[in-house]
Amino acid sequence: MNKLTIPFILLNIFVIACSASKKIEVESKNPGEKSLDSIAIEIFNSKGFQYKNINQNYILVTNKKQKKNSPVPTLKFFIYNVANETVIFEDTIFNGNVFWKDDKTVEVIVYPEMVMKQPSGFSIGYLLNVETLEKSSRIKN
Repeated sequence: MNKLTIPFILLNIFVIACSASKKIEVESKNPGEKSLDSIAIEIFNSKGFQYKNINQNYILVTNKKQKKNSPVPTLKFFIYNVANETVIFEDTIFNGNVFWKDDKTVEVIVYPEMVMKQPSGFSIGYLLNVETLEKSSRIKN
């Protein structure tokens, strides 16, 4: 046998083994349960875009792809609790964005179409704590 034959065979086996493995996404754990995509289709009429928090125990799902400082005309979104497999919060905003601020807080930003003087402490949008579902102002006094 040639000196290059054995390394060549080993390399081929490695390449074949790596290409044979693929990511398998499970539709749902139980046959009666809905997948996250099917929930998004039910709410948005499309699969939506998924953004997991740091610990990956909650998923923010939006009907439009998010870009910082680039508002979406009509944005529908929901928060999905992975452990309970339930939608815990749902909202629609106009001319805004929604992002994870930290592991348990979602920041909802609405961009005003007309800029005017606002009272002290006024905030357009809100912060949502996904554990308690409490909304709070984006601006702290």
